[in-house]
Amino acid sequence: MYRCNCSKQFNNQIDLDDHKKNCQGRCFVCELCNENVPSYNMTYHLNQCGNKTIKCSRCQNYIRRAIYNYHLDNNCTDLDEDENIFTEKDIKYRHVGNSNSVEQEQNSEEQLFTNNNTQMDDDIFIPCQFCTEQIQISLYYIHSVLDCSQDQSHRELNYAHPLINSNTYEKSNEKHSDRILTNATSGKSLSKENSLSLLHKKTAVVQDELCRDYYLPEVNHVTDKVQFNIILTGSPRVGKSQLINALSNGEIKAKTSPSLNSCTTEVQCYTLEDNQQRTPGIKPFRINFYDTPGIESWTNEQGQSTMLKFIAEKDPVCLIFCASPGAFADLKQLRPVLEYCQTKQIFCALVCTNMWASPARKQVIQEFKEELLRFGEPIEKLFQQEHTRIPHKVTLFGNGALCTMVNSTEYDDPDLSSEIKPVQGVDELIHCIMNELDHEKLLGWCNAVLYRRSFWEKMSQKVGGFFSLHTPNLNPTGIIPGQEIAMNMILYLFNKFQK
Repeated sequence: MYRCNCSKQFNNQIDLDDHKKNCQGRCFVCELCNENVPSYNMTYHLNQCGNKTIKCSRCQNYIRRAIYNYHLDNNCTDLDEDENIFTEKDIKYRHVGNSNSVEQEQNSEEQLFTNNNTQMDDDIFIPCQFCTEQIQISLYYIHSVLDCSQDQSHRELNYAHPLINSNTYEKSNEKHSDRILTNATSGKSLSKENSLSLLHKKTAVVQDELCRDYYLPEVNHVTDKVQFNIILTGSPRVGKSQLINALSNGEIKAKTSPSLNSCTTEVQCYTLEDNQQRTPGIKPFRINFYDTPGIESWTNEQGQSTMLKFIAEKDPVCLIFCASPGAFADLKQLRPVLEYCQTKQIFCALVCTNMWASPARKQVIQEFKEELLRFGEPIEKLFQQEHTRIPHKVTLFGNGALCTMVNSTEYDDPDLSSEIKPVQGVDELIHCIMNELDHEKLLGWCNAVLYRRSFWEKMSQKVGGFFSLHTPNLNPTGIIPGQEIAMNMILYLFNKFQK
């Protein structure tokens, strides 16, 4: 008997070989991350894996994995910014041009998505998710992303999208349709209410488009991805709930208490939802903040294992570890979590909360820095403050971690001083995390801090610069109101997420 990896048996090798060509349970190695993926899930995996970004060692820009090799081999050309590369005309030319040029271009494309350790079989074919044609697996990503999906997605978007019409957007500017939020008839900036309505409609369109673009077994998973998770962990009573309230600007009412009995003994979830649940046809957007027990509760390896499984299950936008100068924990227990997050490219922020409570905050930060050196060399960013000449400092490590201090609420201790210490560090924390996330996770982070008005106003110039860097076609001029930047950012990221 001849057995396939999917457990089916055959009487001879010929039948087995024929079965393997279309076996939906056979695993193949992703050429971008070298992970084993079953063929039925390869479509979703390639789209998700290829759209993750890595930092170019030459130009220091963040480039999608799918085009990284091409980017390096062509003097840091960015296919995402160049409209003249891989246009519909170019794709047609690839099929009708002379045989030598066609062969050269196909070879360069194959080199883009292969490596020396590839284990793919060139005789393996899988069905295209758009046209159902059997495609050689080594060329599948090129076909599904460049040859097939773009034309179909453009047709569906123009047919179904309630916000796009020929009078508002010229064909030549379709790529820049998210330039600013304006009213097509009056030319005036949209109000906050209209902007939010526009955002919610866009969310519904994205979800519907995603459901059409994937196989039925994957629909629920893709829809769930519109929800984003943020995990906070740390010792009891260090201010995790206060930080959650600060990030959401009070939209979430996480329970806070100075009582010794207020310790987190089990995982608590605080949900930030939009206010459109009553609007027919519009699905709500959800951000889940998970407040987890402190690491001192991990009495054995089982506690660490449970935490790692929880992180793997939630796949968070980022993980925030909180420690207070008065309740500092042994960071040795945190190391397995940091190692896991580094492997899975989950951003880690180590935050010294209640920064005004004790001068011991400097020791906390120093120990944070020693633990985060595994992510890369430290780079310090300084932010000027209105209430003091001493700038606020955030230390970044590579593109995977940071450490800083925050005070989520005003601090008043009449026994030590009559001075009331202001809120500090929250907006700077938001800004630095925002700079390090890829498009999908950045979308979740922007929605999580959407209601943090002080951030969008106070950091408008910095965010405007970030917005220009990540959306070079928008080129905002002058100082843009914070709320407009927030909505422009989110609309742009929705478009990226949709692709």
